[in-house]
Amino acid sequence: MKINQNPKVFGIGFHKTGTTSLAMALSILGYKNNRGLDTLRHKWGLDYCVKLLDEKNYYPYLEYIKNFDSTLDNPWYLLYRELDLNFPDSKFILTVRDDSKWLESCKFFFKGKKNPIHKHIYGKVEIKGNEEVYLDTYQKHNLAVRKYFANRKEDFIELNWEKGDDWKMLCNFLKKPVLNIPFPHINKKSEI
Repeated sequence: MKINQNPKVFGIGFHKTGTTSLAMALSILGYKNNRGLDTLRHKWGLDYCVKLLDEKNYYPYLEYIKNFDSTLDNPWYLLYRELDLNFPDSKFILTVRDDSKWLESCKFFFKGKKNPIHKHIYGKVEIKGNEEVYLDTYQKHNLAVRKYFANRKEDFIELNWEKGDDWKMLCNFLKKPVLNIPFPHINKKSEI
């Protein structure tokens, strides 16, 4: 069942790949943005959010996102197939970074945290002692997304902020005028 025909922008890169920077950039470009579980955990409660994912009951997520132009981070990157099916003509952005830098960032930001959404994603609630599982899951996600969107250059792009991707690539992809302002790089470890 198709829920909405309006084109949307979905960030489908894992956490710690510059998703906050992408959210800020999309907001600057005028998109009404949703930051995923940061918002939903207050609306529904984190346990309920994870329960829906565990049960593969995505309808509440798909209904919720109708009111936004863009979204990213947990749980949306897990639902890219469902989002593609239910929101035709949408744009999908896979943010990535070097594997070792991604893993180091996760170890820094998630140290000592037992996150129930991580149990759903990785099969483990915390990263310590499970680094290989986390990295393997991240790599498999990126490969699956690339395969799924192969030959769909009009509605899929892969961006890596650390390698210099910026306003030009993002704006050209979204068919927006290229902005002449610094690209927002948010949540850098050096700034925390």
